[in-house]
Amino acid sequence: MRLTNRTIVISRALSVIAFALLLAVLGSAVAYGQSPWDGYTPAAKQLAIAGFTDCYRSQSSSKKAFMNTNLSSTVSFIDGSAKSDGVPFASLILRALEKAPAAEPDPHGEHYDGPTGFHSGLWWRGVGNSERGVYVQGIVWCTQAPGVSARMRDISTEAIVKKLNDWYVVNDDDWKDHRSNARVDVPVISALQKMEVLKFTAAKAK
Repeated sequence: MRLTNRTIVISRALSVIAFALLLAVLGSAVAYGQSPWDGYTPAAKQLAIAGFTDCYRSQSSSKKAFMNTNLSSTVSFIDGSAKSDGVPFASLILRALEKAPAAEPDPHGEHYDGPTGFHSGLWWRGVGNSERGVYVQGIVWCTQAPGVSARMRDISTEAIVKKLNDWYVVNDDDWKDHRSNARVDVPVISALQKMEVLKFTAAKAK
């Protein structure tokens, strides 16, 4: 069967339309956090929110913003929100944090100072790449939130994790490399800034 020029043109046009629709669907899934958020465990979701809030506080004029927010309630709000209302996922996280109640203080819990809590080189060395990637993804979402004066380099979370692993020298199990001790107390947020992966501009968020 011989195809006419008109048939070929129509066929190509339909292919372009189908491809555009596929990109729209994939873009929607990313925008609303269906990938990777929907594949996270409840604990991983809280870790992602922790990455988000660490980043948010670091660039904010309020270094205690969301410090005592109930992360479990935040996750429940996000999971229960419709993802088809056109709200970008980073905005949805910020809205959830603003609505979530404060967590009850733990009298036996460990306390800390500073906007990034325990998420330093020592914490980074003690968790696996999966947890590291989740935390980094939270930071990425933070840079996409409205009012946040932070920008992340356009590279994958896997590439960022690898860069941090190299910077913290996580393969130095015997701590023989001088960088291991020198960088172990550096917060992950600060390490990202030192590597010029994360950049803060003038503080805008309150």
